[in-house]
Amino acid sequence: MGITSAHTVSPAMRALLAAHFSGLDPPPIGRGPRDLVTTGRAIYQEGVPAANVPACSGCHGPEANGRREIPRLAGQLNSYTKIELAEWSKKRGQNPLVEGPAAAMKPIADSLSRAQIAAIAAYLSYLKK
Repeated sequence: MGITSAHTVSPAMRALLAAHFSGLDPPPIGRGPRDLVTTGRAIYQEGVPAANVPACSGCHGPEANGRREIPRLAGQLNSYTKIELAEWSKKRGQNPLVEGPAAAMKPIADSLSRAQIAAIAAYLSYLKK
């Protein structure tokens, strides 16, 4: 069996696959440094007022499960979250004329230090969906 590219899958099949995978509840993989979890939890729940960074929980929810267009962060891979936050401006929210969650995250991601990003990623990597 060969590898199928996502763009060759029919819309109906994509919907079925999305429904299937959204119903799975795997345990979090973790892999974030445990010594950063406490700091990450504090940033997630309280933000970084000195850097004008709001609490992540305000949009992503107290359990990081997201809602509607706001993505779930609970259980994300540590390395994935670190890369996405560190490179937010390169990947998303580049067009100032486009509003929405991606654009709203740009100043937040840009205001976080590498150490703060690492702590948030570690915390999220251990949360269960």
